[in-house]
Amino acid sequence: MIPSLKVLDLSNNKISKIPPEIGKLVNLDTLNLERNCLQTLPTEISGLQQLKHLKLSHNEIRELPGAFSLLFSVQRLTLEHNKIKEIPHILATMQNLISCTLSDNPFIKDLPKEIDTSKGNFETQLLEYLKQEQNPNKEKRYRMKMVVVGNQGSGKLGLIKALSGSKKDTSKSTNATNNIVLTMELMLKDKEYL
Repeated sequence: MIPSLKVLDLSNNKISKIPPEIGKLVNLDTLNLERNCLQTLPTEISGLQQLKHLKLSHNEIRELPGAFSLLFSVQRLTLEHNKIKEIPHILATMQNLISCTLSDNPFIKDLPKEIDTSKGNFETQLLEYLKQEQNPNKEKRYRMKMVVVGNQGSGKLGLIKALSGSKKDTSKSTNATNNIVLTMELMLKDKEYL
């Protein structure tokens, strides 16, 4: 396998199994497996940490593997025309997922009443519903990324901890010419702060 490969298009090939070596393509940005005979994906798919576009429509996939929860970079996912029988709750763990297509799967007839399929793009509603279900307080929250820049020892980490209401360090820091940059993702209850 070629580790530096960015795009892999294996669509329309009647493939029924993906080898575990797929996880070695660590620089893969786009993986197109549409219109094959896939029923499942190997857990090694979780090694594709740079993957942004995953195309799996028109296969025979029945459920999404737990490895999907480790695909942090995926932004676009196509899963329409598969055989997914239950609502794929694992989608809520895919933090950067912007777009997901799920039409023509058996689970659609069992959607929660909060999701109105007559409004068109039910997938957006479903993703919001799943993320809300994952929140133990059942409060609607809005995502915001924040970057705090300042001199060393100026209280950036303390500010981030106070804003997050947490004592654990959820920030990423990098040193850059006597300044420290801290980046943190906050989940806010009120949209007025955005």
